[in-house]
Amino acid sequence: MLRSLQTVAALANRRLYSATSHSNRNKIIKTLLTHRSFDPIRRHLPTDITTTDPYSLSQNVIKSLNTLGLPKEDAAIIHNIMIENLSNLDYSIATIHSKNLHELDLKPSISAIKQIIKNNPGRVESSWELFTKYKTSVENIPDELIEVVLEKIINFDNAEKIDGKKNLTFQDLARCLYLIDHLSSSHVVSSKLVESILTYTIDNGIPNVFAFLLKHKIPLKFFDKYIDEMTPCQIFELYSFYPIDDVVADLPILHKCVAILGKNETIPLTEEEKETTKKLEEEVDIVKLQCHDNWNLDIPKEEAHKTEDAFKNLFVEIQKRKLDIKDFGLALTLLRVTGVFKGDISLFFELYHEYLLKFERSEDSLMFEAFLTLCCQGYKSDNSKMLQYAEAFIKDGTGAELQSKTLSVLIVANAKTNIDLSLEIYNSNIAKAQREKNDSTDLSDSDILTESLILAFLSKDDPDFARVIFDGALGEKVISGPTAAKKIKKLFAQYGEAVEAKESIQVMQSRIECYMENI
Repeated sequence: MLRSLQTVAALANRRLYSATSHSNRNKIIKTLLTHRSFDPIRRHLPTDITTTDPYSLSQNVIKSLNTLGLPKEDAAIIHNIMIENLSNLDYSIATIHSKNLHELDLKPSISAIKQIIKNNPGRVESSWELFTKYKTSVENIPDELIEVVLEKIINFDNAEKIDGKKNLTFQDLARCLYLIDHLSSSHVVSSKLVESILTYTIDNGIPNVFAFLLKHKIPLKFFDKYIDEMTPCQIFELYSFYPIDDVVADLPILHKCVAILGKNETIPLTEEEKETTKKLEEEVDIVKLQCHDNWNLDIPKEEAHKTEDAFKNLFVEIQKRKLDIKDFGLALTLLRVTGVFKGDISLFFELYHEYLLKFERSEDSLMFEAFLTLCCQGYKSDNSKMLQYAEAFIKDGTGAELQSKTLSVLIVANAKTNIDLSLEIYNSNIAKAQREKNDSTDLSDSDILTESLILAFLSKDDPDFARVIFDGALGEKVISGPTAAKKIKKLFAQYGEAVEAKESIQVMQSRIECYMENI
């Protein structure tokens, strides 16, 4: 049975070989046979290479070596040359001659190992398994061999492709990181290979591995198309690695860094990221065992990244280069960060007045940010005076979307100090609120105002009245559609969980703050 399988494999390899152009084959074999190492057996070799295929030549060479009884070191040179030059034409050559080397108690050369792994179809042994097998025989693994193995892992063995493999795995990632970490400091891996690994880490939200990969000269522009998929931790890693000049020159990256660094005093690992890190560390331990190596993947152990200094440095660069007065979107983000998130009222209004002069046609949006900042900080500090000041920035005649946002903010912002006012604002405006759904959110203005009022009463620990509002709005069709109902039911569920934990008021107040921060 084994012999028949070997025959099938040989036939398959020869079919693959037959597809190779004869002229290319003849050229390779002709060059190969001119090597002086073949001199001792040359008279036993075929003279007409036009009819010689790699497999037949291999059998001829082995027969000649066995007949003439060359010293094993000389025979080893010939075996290695055969593997190095013919494995890409017929992989059975690699199998046959590496077996002969093993019988001589000798190991393949580095170049031969490269060809064995590079052309390995992966059905009997994976390319990684071949690497770990031959690794022990190589004192110093050269960079070019490591990159061959890396390429096979990232692009998959042919057998894996045939079996339908489409994506990398955590196991693959651990192996890739091992290989990359064993390259010499001067070696730069092909950016295409590194980008494949980066894409996998982004798709799977894997933290704290960018540092191993970005040193291989990956242009920052590569991340533009992934910026909205990256986690805050990955954004922080990105910002920390690249020079500030690169960051401020790449607008999508700049906008994201300002938002993430500005809105978060710290960036803690999420539970998912902690679990992901644990899973990766388990795979790393397996790699260490397979490679008989004490290698350690130096994953940072910080539970959270502090962002204060990073944001300050970024803000200074933006101001120095006057980027914010050339980019309204960036200006709005800076206003939201300084006012709502950081509560720096003085700096907020300094920027606000500067932007009013530069962006005269965007007064409505700028005034809303001023209104929102005062509402948010007034709510957080229980400052009713600040809430009153906020109303000075409500401009008549603004668009429907800003009007809806303004009313919903007023409803939740007054909940802590004057819940009756929240109810009054709702009752005075709900009849004229638009019922038409927004295409992107599937919510109408009336849906949003009703949700805001329910949140306001839940923050006062009054679920009964919140339920009355919900039932009444459903009955009067003030709210409609599955999206609005689902959101409000989720709000009630969150409140119920908070009640069980005896922290309902704190949770709902935090929910209001979060609502205003991200509106």
